[in-house]
Amino acid sequence: MKSVIPTILLAMIMSLQFGCGKQGVAVDGSVPTAQLSKVIIDSLNWMEVVDFDSDHVISKNASPVADLQIPATGGRCTGFMITPTVLMTNEHCVPRLSYARGLTATFGHHLGASSYDQETFDCSTLIGVSRKLDFALLSCVGAPGDKYGVVELTSRKATKGEVVYVIQQNCDYYENRSCDWTKKVAAGYMAPAEGELAHNADTLAGSSGSPLFSTKDHKVIGIHHMGLGNNGYGRGRVNTAVPMEKIVPVIIANFPDWELKGL
Repeated sequence: MKSVIPTILLAMIMSLQFGCGKQGVAVDGSVPTAQLSKVIIDSLNWMEVVDFDSDHVISKNASPVADLQIPATGGRCTGFMITPTVLMTNEHCVPRLSYARGLTATFGHHLGASSYDQETFDCSTLIGVSRKLDFALLSCVGAPGDKYGVVELTSRKATKGEVVYVIQQNCDYYENRSCDWTKKVAAGYMAPAEGELAHNADTLAGSSGSPLFSTKDHKVIGIHHMGLGNNGYGRGRVNTAVPMEKIVPVIIANFPDWELKGL
């Protein structure tokens, strides 16, 4: 039986009165990392970022999130700025140098935005990857983070039941093949599993590399990277993210001079 709580949760986002999240997600033990499908859980519950006021914390957190076009594969992912010049996405989107060639990041790809409202940057220089933690770091020409901002990261441990939201570039192309993958926010709750952050915020392929924010402090607590149980129509059981508590120490160890916001 479908729960009405997801709709209520999205209404809570609008007023920042967060409570319980979607129902029906159970995670037992570790989450396999081989399957990279992303899934909508139960009914689709996401909102356009433009539905939020421009001074809303979610609008501000959405500004550093970008639509990535990857010519090497003909695919797309989502990414977000962690310094004025450094963008983070998934390693499975950009696993090596050849995949970064010609890669661009477009900011301002919102519902109703014209090409004049969007700005595209060259982010084709791969500067670091971790297959184990499924993240890639790219250098962007023109320092888009100076204009669009950077996210705040947190290295704290997540808690079960914590309310979270994913900001992503996507649309339900299973229902409409010609839909526009505008910037959206999907909310859910978290159930930490072995080495992963299991969550039930809705995503689809193309959401890879999206930041997972906690409503406790509106900082990035993980990077979304996969889902389980795709039934062929984009619907499944659970989505997962790699926790920032594992990623942040790796970045600091390899790039000690970077100033990471929120830490």
